[in-house]
Amino acid sequence: MNGYVNSTTEKLAERDDTLEDMVLAMKKEIEELKGELTIYKTTLSNGMLTSRPKQQAMDVPKPDKQYFRAIGIEDDVIKVYR
Repeated sequence: MNGYVNSTTEKLAERDDTLEDMVLAMKKEIEELKGELTIYKTTLSNGMLTSRPKQQAMDVPKPDKQYFRAIGIEDDVIKVYR
């Protein structure tokens, strides 16, 4: 019976050590992730990350009335949709 108890105690001690190592590794990873999160938050608050470039107003020339006549469009409604 003592052999069984000793064996079980050793197995539990090994599992305890393994769990402690896992917890320490997870704490370290959490601290690293918190550091990264702080960097990302700072970057976003400074406006350094943008998903797309800022749009600029463009001056697009409008076609002449002759253009629409040349392609056979006389109706003003069609001119708007094309």
